[in-house]
Amino acid sequence: MDIALPMREAEEGAALSALFDKLHAEGKLPDPLVLKFLFFWRRDADLIALLSRAEEAGESKASFRRVRAVQDWALAHGESYVSLGEPVSIRLVTPTETYSRDPQEKHVLGSAPYIAEVRNAKIVGNSSLIYAGETDVLSDVLSHPHYGEQVSLAYDKTVIAQRPDALLLAPLGASNRLDEGIMLSGLASNAYGHWFAEFLPKLRYFERSPRFAQLPIVVDAAMPQSHFDFLAALVGNSLHRIESGQVLEVGCLHVAPTTTFFPVELFRDHGVPPEHQASWSAESMQYIKDRIAERWKLPGQRSRRLFLSRKNSSWRLLRNESELIEDLQSMGFETVFMEELDFEQQVRTFGEAEFVVAPNGSALNSLIFAAPEVKALILGQQNSFNWGGWLGPMLDLGFHPEFLEGEAVESTDFKHSDYVVSAAKVHAKVHQMLQS
Repeated sequence: MDIALPMREAEEGAALSALFDKLHAEGKLPDPLVLKFLFFWRRDADLIALLSRAEEAGESKASFRRVRAVQDWALAHGESYVSLGEPVSIRLVTPTETYSRDPQEKHVLGSAPYIAEVRNAKIVGNSSLIYAGETDVLSDVLSHPHYGEQVSLAYDKTVIAQRPDALLLAPLGASNRLDEGIMLSGLASNAYGHWFAEFLPKLRYFERSPRFAQLPIVVDAAMPQSHFDFLAALVGNSLHRIESGQVLEVGCLHVAPTTTFFPVELFRDHGVPPEHQASWSAESMQYIKDRIAERWKLPGQRSRRLFLSRKNSSWRLLRNESELIEDLQSMGFETVFMEELDFEQQVRTFGEAEFVVAPNGSALNSLIFAAPEVKALILGQQNSFNWGGWLGPMLDLGFHPEFLEGEAVESTDFKHSDYVVSAAKVHAKVHQMLQS
């Protein structure tokens, strides 16, 4: 996927544009280059005319769509948009080794909660974009007033090129039809951290609809089975599964926002402050925690000491994990690979925990299934990135995890850098926590 770059100086730009027109008229430029040139040079009228001619000729071409927020589009087109109150205030606490004695704390506002309906919408499997009408694409994250321009759609295969105000999108294939449904599909829904924190909390908004129980939920078919089990533990709705890249036309698509601005990826040199790079809220955590507790009660005996391995991950690896595992085993810890357990086993594993040691990662979201008094030691790099938006809500729920900082192997500015944490330092901290 290509992104917009700064325009050239006017004189140089005019010369380049004239050269483009000459070569294009002579048929010397490939179609993809023509489309991208017109798109990035904001020659939108020419681009739209070219795409219209291709459509009239029966050719499969890209589409040009303006980015709109759901609220703006719904109100402009007379669609249902129901505000569900004021945004919640979210507590953020920077997760340092000394945060309990010297907390670095602030508050941010979450997204404005709502439920909306988009008529005759089209969506694509494994994409969070909503095709509305003939000319618009809806995305609250791309249209965010402060940070939308810094969101990258590099992982969305439907996007050919991206500008702050518009997208050049790949041709849509044949579509299936669904009369009505709730959108819980989207980019990165197969990732546990996104499924847990970005998608599932929307259910608490959708449940405000009086017809919620009768509506099917649209989900990505390629998700792990544990994601489907998690969803089934929260609600009993029927599911409509959509394959990656499959087009689904929905007569009435029900949509709701994420808890906060929640981008899957930001441009490398973005300027989004950590406190605005996706957060939980205590209220959204509590919703999930309570629903799961209704299904699986906490056991009376909680004595397991767990180390959650990230050895099977592709990024943010704890390079000396094997060394830590060997030392922790001497202290009664067992190593657990959460991705190898079904969802019920994951919940029960945390519920039985007395002590959890873990590298920072999405598996720690499941700490809410443990007892609040569980001892938890989280290992990570020097830079905490957006973990303050996880720690603050966890503290509000009564959990008190502790942190140890390691040394990043790559840049400390790279969120997914591998790192090393001193085994002696971990041993001493665990021993101290066991004595407390």
